[in-house]
Amino acid sequence: MTRVKVFDAFSFINNTDFWIGNPNNYIPVMEKLGAAGVENSYIVIIMNYGLIMSVILFFYLFSWIKNQVQYQTLYNKAIIIVSFILVGSLNNGLAGPNAWVFFILCSHSFPFVFQPTFKLFNISKSNLNKPYTSIDAARSNFNYFS
Repeated sequence: MTRVKVFDAFSFINNTDFWIGNPNNYIPVMEKLGAAGVENSYIVIIMNYGLIMSVILFFYLFSWIKNQVQYQTLYNKAIIIVSFILVGSLNNGLAGPNAWVFFILCSHSFPFVFQPTFKLFNISKSNLNKPYTSIDAARSNFNYFS
């Protein structure tokens, strides 16, 4: 019931705090809700940073997540993103830094499908689309100016 009741949190804050944010509202709202904590990461982020900054923050977080899993297969991306966002949305874990460290570890626990090899001066699009192997790495060490 607390997870449903948490959506009433915005009725306890004024419009300025809703748009701009005020981290000092967390404890008073928690006491008014009669809960041990606000069990929704998105509501905690909106209460702390305001709706304007939260939208910008969510945009950059989701683009960062996309960047972290770009070398994974579609199946591995689905496992990482859905499980992380689903589990993180059920509590206030995404509002703190520890969950994001866990996301980095999870996103790097699966093997990469391909990894681009960049030479110092000769970067071509064909290098970006081929699988990365240790032989390619050894060859790239000797072909800086080719």
